[in-house]
Amino acid sequence: MKVAHITHSLSGGVGNAALSLHTALNRAGVKSVLITAADLGNGEDFNRAVNEWKSLVAEYPDRVKNYEMFSSPNTAFPHLRQALPGDVDILHFHWVCGIVPFDIPWPWLKDYPIAWTLHDMNPFTGGCHFSAGCDRYRHGCGDCPQLNSGRKDDHSRQIHRQKQEAYRSLNITCVSPSRWMRDNALKSSLLSDKRQVIIRNGIDLTVFSPQQKPREADGRIGENDFVLLFGSDQNSRRKGAQLLREALRIFVARYSPKHFKLATFGSQDARVASDPGIPVIPFGYIDKPGELAHIYSMADAFALPSLEDNLPNVVSEAQACGTPVVAFKVGGVPEQVEHGVTGYLAKPGDPADLADGFAWAMDRTGNRKKTAAACRERALRFCNIEERAHDMALLYENICASRQTHNKGGLTC
Repeated sequence: MKVAHITHSLSGGVGNAALSLHTALNRAGVKSVLITAADLGNGEDFNRAVNEWKSLVAEYPDRVKNYEMFSSPNTAFPHLRQALPGDVDILHFHWVCGIVPFDIPWPWLKDYPIAWTLHDMNPFTGGCHFSAGCDRYRHGCGDCPQLNSGRKDDHSRQIHRQKQEAYRSLNITCVSPSRWMRDNALKSSLLSDKRQVIIRNGIDLTVFSPQQKPREADGRIGENDFVLLFGSDQNSRRKGAQLLREALRIFVARYSPKHFKLATFGSQDARVASDPGIPVIPFGYIDKPGELAHIYSMADAFALPSLEDNLPNVVSEAQACGTPVVAFKVGGVPEQVEHGVTGYLAKPGDPADLADGFAWAMDRTGNRKKTAAACRERALRFCNIEERAHDMALLYENICASRQTHNKGGLTC
């Protein structure tokens, strides 16, 4: 059996998840190949697709700012099939916007069973990647609040129809990293009739682990400092940077923390402007997992102010390094964080409760070893990439067995 993973790139949360799974599958003896946009063309090719998305959005001048991208099912790479090895049995989609088209017929896709990890909601919406509370994807989209279109037959309705037509003939098994995502997919009008399974994303627990004396190497952080960590590569309203700033102001005014410092990482860390009086330690963009594990380990808590999320890698990574997570109780995050044990789950969108979560973490610094042990134990139970690769391999075998039963003239897995 051989599987081809298809994703936009190897950067970001999705890229890291795809690469980790691909690598672990090969270690487990499952033949796996990884295909990205870089393997199909150059940056200019993918930029053409992105520019089409921007042109689409530009037709809606009243669209609210700071929403995440809105993508159409077009592609800049018409030669995907030629890039596939001839002996591939299963396609595993990850983030495939701009790579796999659903706006034109690709009959050859019907030749392959597809496992599709739902890293976000885009596979079952009319263009958005997270719905921001909108449930129109359950009924065909249209009058999209993210486009602020004010009309039923807008691009979200048209894209939804294109996907509906394309999916009808495809053998798709939806792989949701969280129950939250699975439940949304089941309620959608595009994927409710497809097979649904839950397999969490895994991480390398030999890399993401508590580091020894992590603060000694950084002269900016003292042993008695309370360090809150925040990381993001996106500047969208969903990521909640503005709510984090408000929560920080409340935290300082309400609790007067001593020796408090905010550490940040990611390409957007400079945008997290803190109030005067709160020292900020920017680590910038980190692309080496070992360095990131070191940063997690030196923090007393990780802040996740996202208003909507699936199963964020940063939560698993932080807990694997023994660092509790303070987050809003949204999406799949409650499936990762055990409230009061490995973190604090604040009321969604409530910066005052998020500030109380920071205080909870500060109060537990005196018993940090116990909290760190609980975080690490939870990561070992749920985030082991080797175990998740085993689960995925069993799913592939099941998909192949089902295909052989229902289509004896089809592929041999």
